[in-house]
Amino acid sequence: MVFLFTLTIFLSALLLFMVQPIFAKMLLPLLGGSPSVWNTALVFYQAVLLLGYGYAHILTNRVRPKVQAWIHAAVLVVPLALLPIRIFGSGIPPNVQAPIAWLLVIMVVSIGLPFFAVSTSGPLLQRWFSKTGHRAAADPYFLYAASNFGSMLALLGYPLLLEPYLPLKAQSAIWSFGYGLLIACVVGCLVVFLMAPGEARMEIEAEEVGRLEAPNRGRKLRWVFLAFLPSSLMMGATTYISTDIAAVPLLWVLPLAIYLLSFIVVFARRPWVPLKITLWLMPASLLALAVIMSVPITKPLYWILGLHLFTLFMASLACHGQIAEDRPPAKHLTEFYFLLSVGGVLGGIFNAIVAPLLFSSVLEYHLALVLLGLSLPWKGMNRSTKSWAADLILPFVLLIVTFILIWAQRRFGLTSEVSAKRSIFIAAALCALLFVKRPLRFGLSVGSLMLLGAWLNINPGRNLYRARSFFGVYRVEVTPGGEKHRLFHGTTLHGVESTKPAEYAIPLSYYFSTGPIGQVFAARKDFPGGAVGAVGLGVGSLAAYSRPGQHWTFYEIDPVVLDISRNPRFFHFLEVAKGPYEVVLGDARLSLQASSRRFDLLVLDAYSSDAVPLHLITTQAMKLYLARLASHGIIAFHISNRHLDLEPVLANFADEFHLQGLIQRDNQATSEERALGKARADWVIFARAPSDFGTIAADQRWVPLQKKKGVALWTDDYSSILTVLTGL
Repeated sequence: MVFLFTLTIFLSALLLFMVQPIFAKMLLPLLGGSPSVWNTALVFYQAVLLLGYGYAHILTNRVRPKVQAWIHAAVLVVPLALLPIRIFGSGIPPNVQAPIAWLLVIMVVSIGLPFFAVSTSGPLLQRWFSKTGHRAAADPYFLYAASNFGSMLALLGYPLLLEPYLPLKAQSAIWSFGYGLLIACVVGCLVVFLMAPGEARMEIEAEEVGRLEAPNRGRKLRWVFLAFLPSSLMMGATTYISTDIAAVPLLWVLPLAIYLLSFIVVFARRPWVPLKITLWLMPASLLALAVIMSVPITKPLYWILGLHLFTLFMASLACHGQIAEDRPPAKHLTEFYFLLSVGGVLGGIFNAIVAPLLFSSVLEYHLALVLLGLSLPWKGMNRSTKSWAADLILPFVLLIVTFILIWAQRRFGLTSEVSAKRSIFIAAALCALLFVKRPLRFGLSVGSLMLLGAWLNINPGRNLYRARSFFGVYRVEVTPGGEKHRLFHGTTLHGVESTKPAEYAIPLSYYFSTGPIGQVFAARKDFPGGAVGAVGLGVGSLAAYSRPGQHWTFYEIDPVVLDISRNPRFFHFLEVAKGPYEVVLGDARLSLQASSRRFDLLVLDAYSSDAVPLHLITTQAMKLYLARLASHGIIAFHISNRHLDLEPVLANFADEFHLQGLIQRDNQATSEERALGKARADWVIFARAPSDFGTIAADQRWVPLQKKKGVALWTDDYSSILTVLTGL
């Protein structure tokens, strides 16, 4: 009996979390590959999970057992009409710039019913098991650990076992088969439940499990708050990771898998990690994270990512561990899970919908970390007025002293600014760690350090503008000497311009005249009379190469970027362009597909921070680019990236479409070029014949593309970044 219920709950969780990356990956090509797609999808999944838990609560508490069986059978059978998983509707968002409502509607129509049906299984089957009379029925919470094990296995197995080897259609077919198997297992559990003796279905209370009294409002609110924090932290960590690497399931699922692992640990029959240990490790990791976010420290990447994920794990263990210790008897099981789901949904809504409207930076991640400090147990604290006053005063003193030390270092230059700032913040963090037994004092100290770090990093005299959209966080700043304006998307530089009017038309950074893309324009003398297309606007740097008689078309998905590039306070490349141009807002693939324009040069330079919209480098995308390319035209890909080596992916296209492909990794710059702002740049160019490259064909700086074993041809149905990750 236990095996059957455990297997069924495990299978339901496996399916529940397998469908999430499958369907989100189907949606990515329609929304510019934005990491926000995943966060919005998580809100949908959490909301439907909440409905499923509410359904289980009402069904098991207000409906007779036999009627429960018939109702739930119908809930399981109806979604079969929507399988296999696919996008229903036109698949084209009417407003790509504000697609959240459209995205949620598409998910409701396409996978709402199957996801709802699967989401009900966990609490429903645990409740049924609690009424079977089995000796373990009094404490069915161990089945929750089995559920989360299935969830974690699905999330980790997807990028490692399914995504690298199977196309999306095959993944969908496997999921449909698993859903049929789930129906058979649920029917088996129903039979066991209905065949149990009538008296066995009466509530069995265990003296050792939870508090026997009915949970009051205070306990319920505490459950919601402690469930809210890990959910918000998980989405904040997801945004951080996927923005700077790639919006792909491999990097989405790591935070979510860690989040679910915490449930397995704390709801096991014997918790694997004692809560006391977690409550000591969590504050230490939290302060370490506060230091690296305040200094900030960005390398080595594997260490930074590891600390973010470790802090998430410790936070989830601490919050979920406190919830598990306070779990109610089985009679209140479904209400308990429902309230945990409420907290999860609130965390998702706050991060994915509310925060982007309120904050121009990813402030919600910082706020969640501060609240995490306040989530430590308050039991046994000294409640004297003096103690409470110290809780408010000491964090402020820590803030002032830290600020004075940093100011003194800057004023007198006793040592290097970076190392001094790092040492001062580490010392302040160690002081804050002494406050760990006073949650209010500790949480406010964490907030003080983060507030000071954020203020120091903002550089009020250097930051000219900040904005946030569905596609990311943007920052325009002026260099210390005032010579240049720079646009950052996340942590990645997206364009530079001199502040001197005489130098407005000089392309800098990745677009330097002596760099690869400058060589491309210099090599083809017929470009001045042709058509040029550019996917990705940035600050409009490429417009510096425009010539009279040319027609330029920029494809940009985010109107915020267009506003920044056209604002004369910041950049002037479009203003001083020497030929006519137009900017087409929307996803580039959809826009190119709807157009019949042909280009002599098509430049692909679309990034979200350092993340690459993968749907722009698939076989179907390349086929579209070639259809829009003039007979002797050139396609240029900008592939500079800190974490991905896309050369072997593009090398496969050369073979697939019988193209000439060359690459230049330009890391050479004279001292004068470096002073002017030339940056390292990696560019790949394609043409149908060597002669189409012009003088570049004989330029030894350009070399043939190299394929890499294990990197298969990427399509809309298949792609995996495992084989092209680098520099971790």
